[in-house]
Amino acid sequence: MACSSLKAIDKILELVSEIKLISDNYEELLGPHKTSLNAELFDITHQLRHSTGTVSEMSKTLNEVAEGYEEILENDKIQKAFVCQPSFEEKTASKSKGLFSKIFSNDTNNKDNEKTISFGEGLIAVKDSLNTDRYFICGNQHDKFKDYWENMSEKYTEEYCEEPQTEFICAKDIEGIPLGEGDIKNPERFWGRWEGGTQKTFEKIARQIPEVKMLLDAGKSCDEIAADRPELENCVDIYFRNPREVSKADGFYVFKDNGRHRELAAQAVNGMIPVKVTSVIKRKQ
Repeated sequence: MACSSLKAIDKILELVSEIKLISDNYEELLGPHKTSLNAELFDITHQLRHSTGTVSEMSKTLNEVAEGYEEILENDKIQKAFVCQPSFEEKTASKSKGLFSKIFSNDTNNKDNEKTISFGEGLIAVKDSLNTDRYFICGNQHDKFKDYWENMSEKYTEEYCEEPQTEFICAKDIEGIPLGEGDIKNPERFWGRWEGGTQKTFEKIARQIPEVKMLLDAGKSCDEIAADRPELENCVDIYFRNPREVSKADGFYVFKDNGRHRELAAQAVNGMIPVKVTSVIKRKQ
């Protein structure tokens, strides 16, 4: 699946959540249909989060799920519940078994269709086109990164910063975070390289980043935060005392050194992350 489809997947998941909320609010009106609707929504969410393969393969699978989805959405009682939502009537009209294939239609004929692999929760990996033993986590701008990675010397230059700058960025804008075959086959071992570590324990720390950032912006130092709020000490130490280095490119950042666990945890929770920009990548004129 080309990574440009990830935003479409996010939109579908957001829409599914919205429909689920409406069904919860109109439980009495929907009656037994609510159970059927929730079951179909669960199937769609499960398929989106765990499907692998090309976009066309994924679209075919989702269309099968969407057939049951369409039948439920055409139910009179469910339509009445949706009509109660002023902004939802137009959205409801687009729910058909062709919904997913239409969303992915721009990618199904893409010659660069890539097989994607789920890595834990909320992370997608794609195989490195230049090294079959390596994978990259797919961020917001994987297509741009792929062009840079495959044409680095021919199309791009890199200038190192005399004074590296710290920036606070969307973690999913970081591309080029590598994984080995062993990591892909055993995510638990990857996260468990730190004693007691799991994806959830790393995510718990990553979710504290906004609070630490707010305290720093209010004038507190890292030492003061760690002393006053011991529950935030790990977050301070991991993310703020020594931000990981990246290269800044056009609309994305390139992973440079260690720190894969902390950066992937921040990506998994759709969070922000402090980084140190040590070089700038530019496309040759």
